[in-house]
Amino acid sequence: MTIKPFRNILYFLPIMIVLAGCGVKPSTTKQFTIQEPLSNANPISIDITMGGGNLQISSSEEPGIYGLIENNTEKWQPDINQGSQQITISQTEISKFTTIPSQKFINRWDLKMNGNPLDLFIEGRAYKGSLDLTDIALKSFKFLDSVSDTEVVFNKPNPVKMETFEIGSAGSNLKLSGLSNANFSQLNFRGAGGKYTLNFSGTLQQDSKVTIISGLGFTRVEIPKNIPATVIVNGIVRGLNVQGPWEADQNTYKNTGSGFQLFIEINMDMGTLELILQ
Repeated sequence: MTIKPFRNILYFLPIMIVLAGCGVKPSTTKQFTIQEPLSNANPISIDITMGGGNLQISSSEEPGIYGLIENNTEKWQPDINQGSQQITISQTEISKFTTIPSQKFINRWDLKMNGNPLDLFIEGRAYKGSLDLTDIALKSFKFLDSVSDTEVVFNKPNPVKMETFEIGSAGSNLKLSGLSNANFSQLNFRGAGGKYTLNFSGTLQQDSKVTIISGLGFTRVEIPKNIPATVIVNGIVRGLNVQGPWEADQNTYKNTGSGFQLFIEINMDMGTLELILQ
């Protein structure tokens, strides 16, 4: 099975194009019902590309993807394709968005999904998102995001090991919550010019490593006091705010605890960093 390659998010900042000059006009709202079941193939994959609207994702009881897309703009209507082990839902020309469109444009995606297990790829631009990945058995999760306002949540432990976990974002307000529940061994995060919160609440199910590369912007890392953690901060930090009972030694911060270990390496490039033990 093929998963789209993870692109370097520092090169994901496209040329600015003014939306008003694209000749896009709202029309009659159309509805697209999504009912795309998948067999018990192991693994299966779902790829989603969207922009300029609202995206909601939550779990389904059956393998596949289900839900409703409402759209009042011809150029933004989705293309849905299904193979034997893969479902792709894509919207063209998302690179033309520079901001979240006004309310006169309707582009709402409310999707439910699951797999046994599932490889999930999401690429989004200029949208508001609520991605609740709780109870979705994720073998891999790759996420690209820009000029958006999104929260990604893991409220329960992922029932399978996350073999690939990669997040890239540019110019967005992005919050990742319950990351310790994702059941990963390695998380790669790249952010540029946005506001990012990485919250590691939850229950670690294995020793976990995190690599954070952040250029400009603001990054906040939140770690519960009960998780044994080591955080190393490298690079150029414009502002550093450290809160909580860390054991600090130059650029290394440690927290004692019991159970599986969390190791985080942060590479900053002229960004602001908050490191919170709570």
